[in-house]
Amino acid sequence: MNVSSVISVIINFLMVLMAMAFYTLVERKLLGYMQLRKGPNKVMLMGLPQPLADAMKLFLKEQMMPTNANKMPFIFAPIMSLSLSLLLWAMFPHNNPSLWIQYSILYFLCVSAMNVFATFLAGWSSNSKYALLGALRGVAQTISYEISLSLILLSSLLMLLTMDFNIMTTTNYLPLVLMLLPLTIIWFITNLA
Repeated sequence: MNVSSVISVIINFLMVLMAMAFYTLVERKLLGYMQLRKGPNKVMLMGLPQPLADAMKLFLKEQMMPTNANKMPFIFAPIMSLSLSLLLWAMFPHNNPSLWIQYSILYFLCVSAMNVFATFLAGWSSNSKYALLGALRGVAQTISYEISLSLILLSSLLMLLTMDFNIMTTTNYLPLVLMLLPLTIIWFITNLA
């Protein structure tokens, strides 16, 4: 992996983080208009720098930690969750073919399944039985949805005969989506749940 590839990956991760910040702004604006109010608009021009103000507030905020918490896992759990989310963007199609992952669907399934451990670690590390019960409930719910999503994805991949996300995005599979319309509807409903 050369320097330009590393720079491309870093720029990709930064753009993903910026995009999520502005998606949050759009969501807050839409929710505000649905409730007949303007939403975030106090920060300069129509509230556009609001995500930057939110990020600055989060970084400058005092870090609170429960007194009985295991400190290292308590700090590591959100870092692990963010890292796993960013790792999923590595399978996003790039212009640089050296960054393509050959079995990207398998990579997606493995990395998305690892987020269960971050959820459990977050609940366990606080040394509170209620946080642990909440984490166990979240883990059980995540696993149940992952099973259905994985089965839907793998059953459609049997017809595609590929595990490469880049090949899937460069080929037109509209007839396949129409043929698997019930499976597509179930996929959509499972994603919303």
